[in-house]
Amino acid sequence: MKRLTVTLLIIGVIIAWSLPSSALAGSVKKEYTLHLATQMPIKHTITKSANLMAKRANELSDGKITIKVHAGGAMFSDRQIPEATMSGGCDIGISTANTWAKHAR
Repeated sequence: MKRLTVTLLIIGVIIAWSLPSSALAGSVKKEYTLHLATQMPIKHTITKSANLMAKRANELSDGKITIKVHAGGAMFSDRQIPEATMSGGCDIGISTANTWAKHAR
């Protein structure tokens, strides 16, 4: 449960950093669509949590934030997710800790 909470917290921070502040943005974008990639199966707890987060983000933003969850490696494999997230291939990536550890500095 602690790992799930930490994962969701990290995702929330990533989303917050992904959205430009209205002070810095020349024009405020009215809607955002983010793509979340995970290799976890559709019925896995992490994928269910990602779907719940996507639903809540949409509800709390009055439909301005849409998160599309791509589960089961549909977008990228476990090993590809960190690189894809850092290069802009997807906006949010959920992968195993050892694949992210290679990118820690």
